[in-house]
Amino acid sequence: MPPPGLWQTFFEPKEILSKLGLITQFDHVVEFGCGYGTFTTPRAQIVNGRVSTFDLDEQMIAHARGQLPAEILNKVQFHHLDFCFATQVLGKSIADYVMLFNILHGEEPIRLLEQAFDLLCPEGRAGIIHWNYDPDTPRGPPMDIRPQPEELADLAHGAGFMVSEMIDLPPFHYGFQLQKPPS
Repeated sequence: MPPPGLWQTFFEPKEILSKLGLITQFDHVVEFGCGYGTFTTPRAQIVNGRVSTFDLDEQMIAHARGQLPAEILNKVQFHHLDFCFATQVLGKSIADYVMLFNILHGEEPIRLLEQAFDLLCPEGRAGIIHWNYDPDTPRGPPMDIRPQPEELADLAHGAGFMVSEMIDLPPFHYGFQLQKPPS
């Protein structure tokens, strides 16, 4: 990861969260990978309910926790745990929204999407973003593992989601809104 100050220049968090359908009425939002907390604080400021976030790196969790204003710190619960075990900690069908931001280039993207699907209540939503499939982006995974938009849409469909049209998230990202079908 680049230094936090540089990292922040790659995103417009509130605009991205709005385009990906995050709304104040959500009671429980789950984030896979808090990183520096780029989206953790804005997300906690937007939703009325609670926020659960997972990360494998204790230093990232400490940094993200340190970025939270005191008035919203009690809304966020941090978990030092692999996202693939989120349902074992939180249970199934408990979330209104799940965030999968810049993480679906790893070894088991379908497993992460299935985990998100299982966390969501019927008709719950998820947002995914990833780096543009463009070698000129200033960051992002190597091109040989960076997913193309069509690949992510296909993976999300394969996990059971209804998938929106691709959403352009300038300057360096694209995304999709996902929805779990009604039961």
